[in-house]
Amino acid sequence: MKDYRIKVNVIIIIMAFLGCILLISLLLFMKLLEPNELDEFILNYGLISFPLGVFWWFFDSTLWKKVKIKWMKKYLRIPPNLSGRWEGLIDRYGENNPHKFVLEIKQNLTSLQIFTYSQNGKSKSIVDDIVVTDKMNERFRLCYLWSGTGGPLKYQTKKSSEEFQGYTILDLITNDNSKKLKGYYFTNRLPNQTKGEIEVDYISNKLMNEF
Repeated sequence: MKDYRIKVNVIIIIMAFLGCILLISLLLFMKLLEPNELDEFILNYGLISFPLGVFWWFFDSTLWKKVKIKWMKKYLRIPPNLSGRWEGLIDRYGENNPHKFVLEIKQNLTSLQIFTYSQNGKSKSIVDDIVVTDKMNERFRLCYLWSGTGGPLKYQTKKSSEEFQGYTILDLITNDNSKKLKGYYFTNRLPNQTKGEIEVDYISNKLMNEF
């Protein structure tokens, strides 16, 4: 499974292309542009739109992370930068056996995906989002639906390789020099539903794609 979302970057490209066609059609209709001037007009349009496209690509992939002005981030609804590797513990209710848990986040301004790794399991987000929990838009929460596999439960005798789904809700806790994600999860795992708590600390922006 995977999420099904509008592709913002593709829409921007299409709108720029259609805008060019409509503008040319309008100028030709109003006789403000002669057919023999089309080549020069398209070239000039490209000289304007291409740098804007490059700027948007750079802003979407990298530059948005550099915006530090608080009111601008609120006005533009720029989410917190969560991309990178997070490490900590997962504690499944009823087992009293917290163990190492890794969460890796790939994030652009317009896209987000979460991968998790444990000693015997891994998962990948299907639908994910960053939401706010207060009226001031200052408390952020990472919520995502995921699909994955896991090791045997405490009362199982063999490893389980069947895929199951779950939902995780993590609050972002920030201090001057640290970031933490803390919350809980639940699954539809059989023969018994599992749920528990997760707490991970930000380690680095380097993704290892493994436990």
